[in-house]
Amino acid sequence: MILLILYDLRSFVSLMSTYFFNQMKFKTLILLTFLLLVSCIKELDYRLSDVPPKLVVNSVLQANHPVVVNVSGLQSILDTSFVFIENALVILNETGGQTDTLRFQSGGDYRSKISAIPGRIYHLTVEAENYPTVYACDTVPFVTEITHATLEESTTIDEFGDYHNDFTVTFEKQSGKINYYELFFIEQFKKNDSCWNIYFEALAESIDPVVESSGTTNYNFYTYLFNDAGMSTDGYTIYMKMMNGFTGGGTFSSPVVPLINNLHGAVLRTVSKSYYEYRASWGKHQFFKNDSSKIDDWIYIPLIGEPQDMFSNIENGLGIFVAYTQDFYPLN
Repeated sequence: MILLILYDLRSFVSLMSTYFFNQMKFKTLILLTFLLLVSCIKELDYRLSDVPPKLVVNSVLQANHPVVVNVSGLQSILDTSFVFIENALVILNETGGQTDTLRFQSGGDYRSKISAIPGRIYHLTVEAENYPTVYACDTVPFVTEITHATLEESTTIDEFGDYHNDFTVTFEKQSGKINYYELFFIEQFKKNDSCWNIYFEALAESIDPVVESSGTTNYNFYTYLFNDAGMSTDGYTIYMKMMNGFTGGGTFSSPVVPLINNLHGAVLRTVSKSYYEYRASWGKHQFFKNDSSKIDDWIYIPLIGEPQDMFSNIENGLGIFVAYTQDFYPLN
């Protein structure tokens, strides 16, 4: 028996030695490749071409809230300052409704007297000296109401022995077209008159098949994007199993759900297709960003993926003009 144990122990040690030796050989090869690449770097006198004059326009329309548009100028990749445009002509037209010339506030923000109304189409025109005029358009979707939502302690546990949380969110989809959504679970509470603490529960152990089929769950860490193309019935209940705890958050100047000081709830946003594509591209951009802080082992830094292009629906410029409505349901 003792000999057998010693033999198994020697086999195990031999196996582990071989494993770690192979790992070291692999890492050494990566290191040599990295050093070789570094040693081949040659300093060049490279002159950046002139940055083309382009406006960068960003606005996220929230239903029943005044429209705010931020206007800045495109800069060199080496310039980390902000070029806010303070003298732009920003015109917002509501199809079948009002037209407003937005007033400049500060930090590149222009504020409208028009509040975004669900179902309305909004056209944006921005003019600034020495820049091409830019245009954008989007429709504010109708709200999809959450009819019921639950949070219960699961019967399953994670690797640390903690119980999972089971979430359900039930809603009636809008018939006649494909709708786009963003779902997330938050806890928000008012810290003081100008600060809110907001935390997200998003570390999923299992994801609802409709959400999974969106193809965005590998890149979005705090919220879940999906559409209702695969829903066979108007009423649908999303099932999500989460690890018990918050995956991120922080202090913000405004709450996710207005007028609620303390909330632990599910938030369902009905979003425009442009909003959906913007958030999906932003998630990929963050995921593939050349950020070595995401790598556990420094030896793998040279293998980080390339950043992804960001979505833009600003004609003649860059940025976004997108819209959403939202509903929430408190969770006990």
